[in-house]
Amino acid sequence: MSELVTAQTVAWMAVDGRLEPVWVRGADGGARIDITDLSGTEQKVARARLFWLGASVLPSAERLSDYLERVRNLAASADLDAAWTAVADATVDTVATAAAALPGCDAAPALQVDALVLAVFEDPLLYRIRQHTMTRRTAEEVSQLVAKRTAAEAKQRQETGCIEAIKARLAGETPTDEQHAALAVSLPELRGLACAQGDAKGFAEGKRILRALERPLTGAFQLLVDIGEFSRDENLSLWRSGLPQGFSAEVLAAAADATPSFGRIGEDLRGALTVAIDDPSTTEVDDAFALVGERLHVLIADAAAWVPRGGVVDDAARARGSTLYLPTGNFPMLPRSIGEVAASLRAGEERTALDFSFELDATGRPIGFDIRRVTCQVDHQLSYEQADALLSGEADDADPKLRELLQRAASFMDRHRNARRELGALFFQRNEVYLAVDADGDIRIKRGDPYNPGRQLVSELMIAACSGAAQFCVEQEIPCIFRTQATPDGVLAAHGNVTDQAAQHAILKRLKPSVLTTKVSGHFTLGVAAYTQLTSPLRRYTDLLMHQQLSRWLASRQPAYSLGQLRGAFEPIERSTTAIRRVENESKRFWAIRYLERHFDLKLEGQIVRELGRRWLVELDLLGMTVPIKLKGPTAIGDRLVLEVEAADARADRLVLRRVADGSHGDAGR
Repeated sequence: MSELVTAQTVAWMAVDGRLEPVWVRGADGGARIDITDLSGTEQKVARARLFWLGASVLPSAERLSDYLERVRNLAASADLDAAWTAVADATVDTVATAAAALPGCDAAPALQVDALVLAVFEDPLLYRIRQHTMTRRTAEEVSQLVAKRTAAEAKQRQETGCIEAIKARLAGETPTDEQHAALAVSLPELRGLACAQGDAKGFAEGKRILRALERPLTGAFQLLVDIGEFSRDENLSLWRSGLPQGFSAEVLAAAADATPSFGRIGEDLRGALTVAIDDPSTTEVDDAFALVGERLHVLIADAAAWVPRGGVVDDAARARGSTLYLPTGNFPMLPRSIGEVAASLRAGEERTALDFSFELDATGRPIGFDIRRVTCQVDHQLSYEQADALLSGEADDADPKLRELLQRAASFMDRHRNARRELGALFFQRNEVYLAVDADGDIRIKRGDPYNPGRQLVSELMIAACSGAAQFCVEQEIPCIFRTQATPDGVLAAHGNVTDQAAQHAILKRLKPSVLTTKVSGHFTLGVAAYTQLTSPLRRYTDLLMHQQLSRWLASRQPAYSLGQLRGAFEPIERSTTAIRRVENESKRFWAIRYLERHFDLKLEGQIVRELGRRWLVELDLLGMTVPIKLKGPTAIGDRLVLEVEAADARADRLVLRRVADGSHGDAGR
């Protein structure tokens, strides 16, 4: 190569992915060069535009085509491997030595160099050309480049197989096994693109597949529906969250083979009348209770006996954080063989449990709190409605002993609730609405009342067990995960029962968040001096972790986790909890809007609960969700409204409501 560009020499330019010769008419010594290209067009180009500055001399630009043919012929027969080997130990000019190793050594040296340049341009495996300079790649560089090429070729084959599999499915045909495997590899990318609605950065493979299928970049969702990977109502929030949706074969096998890890069983409570109260759909029965004399026994499933610390099942539960509850069904934290069978407190089956027992003093405060592992058997598994009937005396044919148990337990827990009320506890009557979607996509709305006697009884039992266990850990110096809530600033305008939705929102806005900590402190809303969560170990990982802690302590008087290890668990627990809460809220909102799509003529009653700049936040009674809306005329927090649907699109997350009275409306979409 000649660094000095002179007239009548041949240079090379990259044009549309090809290397073409140009004839140098002259150079002014600066950065610009006058050239004539193959078509005879004269132009002035920057020196940097030229890929290679050659040394072959031609009398005119008309000779370029003939020269290109000679170079191509020589390049076509070039043995680059031989040339690369020839200069391995060369102490002379690399380019000249490599060019001389090409076939046809009788050719002019400048022609040989140009042929080498053309061959390297078409296959730059052994040499690199940059800034008019050719360098030989090392053996290590060649090896790395070969690996990259092999991977790229495999990726291309995989993408092609995926495209063919999709085409087969779209045509109603069955893909080959190889095509099906290729589709499986690309599905995560296509799902990600569908969740991003086609306009997010990245997802290069998914976009290439869509282009190859002549689909718009926003069409990943519809494509997955068309090939049967997504349903029309697919929960994109769940895919977007990255939360696990199933268990590996290893986890399922470990759960199926699990045996209890604690052999020492304490008191036998099988003779005590024991009751579990849950929703009829509950399959993971965490808790039950019994009353022996004046002593209440809150029995919690012995989850740690089946899920000891550090096993593959424990790892899977920690990755999930809790059971995920969606309108379309649940994703359990534990494999069903444990969560719904082996550890679940199912009626009529003998189980071990952790027993959190206590009595109440004259003021309703727990005394004599104790924790033991016991053997028990649930005698009655009741729904909340059945418990309500027994507590109200409406169940005429009920077992008298069962009715007496519930009514005595409720009386005790009423005293406990009053004691908390005296300490400043707040009791919110949330608008509890549950959406359930069956296999056909039909949506049912179920309302819950937290003030029903059965729910009040169970809730108070769980609070007593959790607050008592927290205080027990303090007294026994057992490292514990406390859930605390600081006292809000200033004085709240309400205390005790708060039933008005607007008042609840006003108070909730002022309350400080509850936090996880290893330092004991009170919980303002609950009105207790200490609180830990441990009554749902089959469904919530913080509870399972505390069961592992207490189970080890009961067996050896040594905790399973140190304070530092507990603190290290906070961040992943909070992260997974936040993700689960987001998915549950977004899923409920999706199906609520889908319900309104199908019931467009509904009149929706609601209450204004908060002011949001120019809009107002309205809580809808029927759906238990809040929506922002612009309203005309005199408006105030607490006002009751009647709204109707103007537009609803669940997939676009858009809901437009209009007040019936004045025609004002607002877009409740995000």
